[in-house]
Amino acid sequence: RTWLLAAAQAGHPQAPTALAEMLAAEQPDTARYWFEKAAVAGDAAAQNGLAHLLAHSPDPHLRWQSLTWHLRAAVAGYAPAQLDAALALRGELPTLQADLLKRAALDGLPQAQYQWACCLAQGQGVTMDRAQALYWWELAAQAGHMQAASEVGAALMAGDGTVADAKAALRWLQAAANADVPKAQWNLGGMYASGKGGLVQDIKRAFVWCHRAANQGFTPALATLGVLFERIGKKEEAVASLRQAADRGDGEAQYNLAVL
Repeated sequence: RTWLLAAAQAGHPQAPTALAEMLAAEQPDTARYWFEKAAVAGDAAAQNGLAHLLAHSPDPHLRWQSLTWHLRAAVAGYAPAQLDAALALRGELPTLQADLLKRAALDGLPQAQYQWACCLAQGQGVTMDRAQALYWWELAAQAGHMQAASEVGAALMAGDGTVADAKAALRWLQAAANADVPKAQWNLGGMYASGKGGLVQDIKRAFVWCHRAANQGFTPALATLGVLFERIGKKEEAVASLRQAADRGDGEAQYNLAVL
């Protein structure tokens, strides 16, 4: 820290950003000074670092400046800033958000590839293309992004944007489920409940995986638990699970609860 400070004061071009990054957690005001110094000089990493620092300010004006700095770094071609700027938009300006995510995805950031695929899958700021969404999810999944792996598994299971392949779906879902991705746990539970993907039908394992997903607050898993309880004749437990999911707005649970 001492030598970085000396280098920054001596005008070394990379030292202010490195020093600010070191100080950000413990001395945010000092970190802001050095981030701003490098950001104004055009350092994209400093611009993005300053944006992260300002994003946590209680001052709404400074929080707005945060997005401005993210965008300046993004326009300079700094891939992490393209991703951060897109996420900071929080669904506003969807076309700009999609463009930023695409740029960062093309630069190879797995999180950006996952988010860009979500835009393609939902048609947010871009023409919907489920096949392209699967392509980008697979790229992210191959890089170890487990939420993307969950989406790949779900798409392969349903034949969404590709030819259905239950065995391949199972491999991706098992990896994501073991990494505690609730949607994957829920889908894996469904595969055990139905015996898909070469699995032997196993209601006990279906319960285990759906419970794990439900314990993380994943509402569709609660709805599935209700169906599983009803299947084994435990109607009180079925009603309790379905009611929880129905109260959270799950349409399938609302329908099944009405039937019970």
